[in-house]
Amino acid sequence: MKKTGKNMMTAPALASRCPVFAPSIKSGMTDWNITTIYGTASVRGKLTQIHRNILDAIFGFALAIDQMQTGAMEILVDPFVIATQTGSSRDYKWLESKLADMKAADVKIVDAEGLPHRGGIVSEWRVSKRRVAMPGGALQGDRALLAITISAAWMRLYNNSLTVGYRDLIKPIAELETGVLQALVRYCLTHRELNKKLDDILTEIGAIGPTTGLRKHERARKSVIDADLSKFGIKVKNEIVFYKKHADVRFRNPSSDTICAEPDTICAEPDTICAGSQDIQERQALLIGHRACP
Repeated sequence: MKKTGKNMMTAPALASRCPVFAPSIKSGMTDWNITTIYGTASVRGKLTQIHRNILDAIFGFALAIDQMQTGAMEILVDPFVIATQTGSSRDYKWLESKLADMKAADVKIVDAEGLPHRGGIVSEWRVSKRRVAMPGGALQGDRALLAITISAAWMRLYNNSLTVGYRDLIKPIAELETGVLQALVRYCLTHRELNKKLDDILTEIGAIGPTTGLRKHERARKSVIDADLSKFGIKVKNEIVFYKKHADVRFRNPSSDTICAEPDTICAEPDTICAGSQDIQERQALLIGHRACP
């Protein structure tokens, strides 16, 4: 491992704005092709919010990274920390099964500019020779770290599009009860400001669609309306979702490699989407990161 993984951005914004990961915590097969104002996601495989929690924690809590000549990146992580941050099993075989899902999945994203990104998310993983002390004040023993290689295809998306950092919110997101809530919060965090119909967001994250039954539709809406999302800066009123940039969220502009943290240093124009706005107006406010920060 050549570099520290400290302060890595958590995820590409497009991965939250297009439904790459199903808004569910159940490990069913995802097979869909959904187009939003941000692009198109074509996915076949088992990719849920559980997988997304793990992937976020891999990037958010990387101990070291190694950028390979192929474009792939090997990330050193502590499986115990991954489990702690995601509220998931500490069993290595369980984590390995989720990594296998992310390796097997066929993901194609075409962004708003028509650029395609296709491939699996994880390429491989191995037990590292590096070890750390056991947690919880154990008097003896240690445990191995895990080296996970993120595919060149996913890293191209990560390196060449707007990325979002929200390390301190990874665990609170994973603690939300439903996949719909987790996906909706991640969607909101990719914006500076949001004022949008709840049904429109549910459609864009893949929670509802033309064939969704009334019962499932109402269940998805109710789960959001009844939830307290104030810790993320999100509120829902009259079925409109309101959000203003959270203090723990930052953005990286790929063209300048500049990290933008404060509201007055957000790259490009304010990313405001208003309920009832026209598609062309939304397209003009798609990305925060296409210009260098002043």
